[in-house]
Amino acid sequence: MLEFFKRKSRNVESVQKTAPKEMRPPEPQAQEILKDWDKKILEEGLTNVVQEMQADFNGKLPDAIILPDTSARPLFYALAPVFRRLKEQKGIPAPRFYFFSSERLDVVQSIAEQGFEHEGGKDTIDTMEELKSYLKSIGYSDSMIESQVAISDPERMKAARDTMKERANEVLAYESRYGARPNIAVVDDYSTEGATTAGEMRRAFNLPDMHVYTVFGQSDDATQPGVIIDPFERETMNPDRDFKAKLTYSGRDEVGVFKSAIQHEKYAERTEPAYKEDAPRLAQGKEQLRKEMRAIGEKIAEKLVTAS
Repeated sequence: MLEFFKRKSRNVESVQKTAPKEMRPPEPQAQEILKDWDKKILEEGLTNVVQEMQADFNGKLPDAIILPDTSARPLFYALAPVFRRLKEQKGIPAPRFYFFSSERLDVVQSIAEQGFEHEGGKDTIDTMEELKSYLKSIGYSDSMIESQVAISDPERMKAARDTMKERANEVLAYESRYGARPNIAVVDDYSTEGATTAGEMRRAFNLPDMHVYTVFGQSDDATQPGVIIDPFERETMNPDRDFKAKLTYSGRDEVGVFKSAIQHEKYAERTEPAYKEDAPRLAQGKEQLRKEMRAIGEKIAEKLVTAS
């Protein structure tokens, strides 16, 4: 009896696959990923970023653009149509893109390194012993030190910096094929007040004056945000992410890659479906996000080409 039901189930499945298209169950439709807040901030922010780039590079664009983190990677699909149109209609060479896996400092180590360097020490803190020693030197009690360093891991950060430097050297070696001194810029989705990602990228490439653009950010002291936002003004934040300064797709499977939570890796890992049945849904979501980003890029391209 069981074998009969197995055969019957397979027969039903085969009928569905071979049935005329109009008789098959409808394919699930991809859900829209970018919300109104995302679309507005991406269009306005990236438009301003491209215009700033052209101002910074004498009417042209950088030779290479680094997308420093997983959440920045979808920006490629918005920027590529813009650069294609600028090349076709204005003859401006399009930049080459590179994916990067960055790591940023926690707030305790970031503040400590700034003070350490200001007092004439080296510009990095590489061990927990160095971090505790510095905090003790500025008057922290033992109990205060232990509570402060609980979120820090200087040894892990040193390893991450070594890996980022290795990846940066790979990019520079590849770029040397096109010229001795390529113009390299970074484009990220978001920057905080401290802009520690920007600092780490400049350190990795040994380019202290490297332009770091962001779609939006809290200030323009260390980066060049397309839109400046205030995270304390709740009504300006993303309502679909609990009113946080974060794009809706950030951290979702549709991005297609993720970073290891255990140790820093040179390259991000591909997002794989937990079950085989989830593969079509994951592929559909990735393509949907790319499609929506391309549509934003086409709008920006039309705006920039028409305005000039």
